[in-house]
Amino acid sequence: MQKLRVSPLPNWVPEEVCRYLDHTEAGSSIRQLARAAGCHPSTVLRQVRRIEMRRDDPLVEGALHNLATA
Repeated sequence: MQKLRVSPLPNWVPEEVCRYLDHTEAGSSIRQLARAAGCHPSTVLRQVRRIEMRRDDPLVEGALHNLATA
């Protein structure tokens, strides 16, 4: 599976989070991420939305910010 990451992330970071960061930070399209993952774009869209909904939690927001700037 091809990864489109801005910077290398640790192996423990879930793929869904990597796709979310690729979409929001690197500007990769949902279709591009779905092609790389070998799944339907709606699957990636649901994953991105699930992560977005968790950003209200300050711990999740902090972790995503740290991963994006790492």
